[in-house]
Amino acid sequence: MKLVMYQMLDCPFCKHFKRIFYRDVPDGEEVILDGHGDQGWIEHGLDFVPTVIAYDDDGKEISRLSAVKLVGIRKNKWIGWLKGLNNWSNTNVFTL
Repeated sequence: MKLVMYQMLDCPFCKHFKRIFYRDVPDGEEVILDGHGDQGWIEHGLDFVPTVIAYDDDGKEISRLSAVKLVGIRKNKWIGWLKGLNNWSNTNVFTL
C-alpha cells in the first residue's frame, strides 16, 4: 500500500499538513499540482487539497481523505483514517 498526498505549493493548509503527513508516513509520496488548471484535479477527482489517496500494490485506489474547504485536514480525521487503513489491511501499516 502506498499513500500519495496531492497538494499545491501555495496552499497554506498543504504546507501545514505536509509535516504531519511525512511524520506519520515517512515513505509517502506527493504530487504537486501546478495551479487550478492542472489536469491532476480531473484525473484524480480532487475537490480540495491536500488530499491523500491510498493505493494498493496494483495502483488501485483503496481510500481517500480530502481536505475540507478552508479547513484542511484535521489531525483527528487523519489519525482515524490511518487507523481505518490499518484495520482494512489487518496489519499495522502505520504506527501511531
